Amino acid sequence: MEESGDLSQPIKEGLLKPEQVHKISTLLGGSVTPPYKGKSNFFKTVGMSLVGLTTAAAVYKNAKKREIGQAIQG
Repeated sequence: MEESGDLSQPIKEGLLKPEQVHKISTLLGGSVTPPYKGKSNFFKTVGMSLVGLTTAAAVYKNAKKREIGQAIQG
């Protein structure tokens, strides 16, 4: 949270609470509850874009397997 202004700034401004931030490994491990219908989860990676892409692919596969998420046309 300290390395990324995308997280530290909203926390500092009171827009985001630290307890709302989770490591991506908790999502991949299944311990983060999927958002309610009409709500969203946001993902922030810090580092190489290849790591972000690999993580996004794992999240997508996990969501498809668990039949959760929302289809978006693009």
